[in-house]
Amino acid sequence: MPVMFHCLNVMQSNAYVAHRGICGVNALPHKKFLLKWVRSLMERAKTRGRWRTRSRASPNTTPQGKRGRVSLKLPVLDPKRLLDSEMHKETVGGPQRHCVYCSYLFAVEKRKDPYAGEFPSIRRVTRYCTECDISLCRLHFNVYHGRTP
Repeated sequence: MPVMFHCLNVMQSNAYVAHRGICGVNALPHKKFLLKWVRSLMERAKTRGRWRTRSRASPNTTPQGKRGRVSLKLPVLDPKRLLDSEMHKETVGGPQRHCVYCSYLFAVEKRKDPYAGEFPSIRRVTRYCTECDISLCRLHFNVYHGRTP
């Protein structure tokens, strides 16, 4: 337990130093910053729930088999991704997974010429869309949702 408190202390100190560096003279006093920081951690814990892992399924969901993958035979993207673009939020955390849009680009190129030597790389990321529940790299988050980059 003391190690955890030490890590939290170092984390809050580093966060405050970064805050002072970014905000400069407009930075919050240390006490107000700490209160705001603790509230944001508590809010994140409430909204985020437990971390998703591969070995433990959420008790409220039923297993659905394998996670949806982009087909090499017929690569398509979910059309719901374009609806209500304000609901789609980029969140960092969770397990590393392949970027869905990178996988789509790879499948399209491989379908054109399966024997070509060069294919787009598929990035492994921890970023994902909270609404779609899919992983997307920083470069493709806005492109996937039909927003202009």
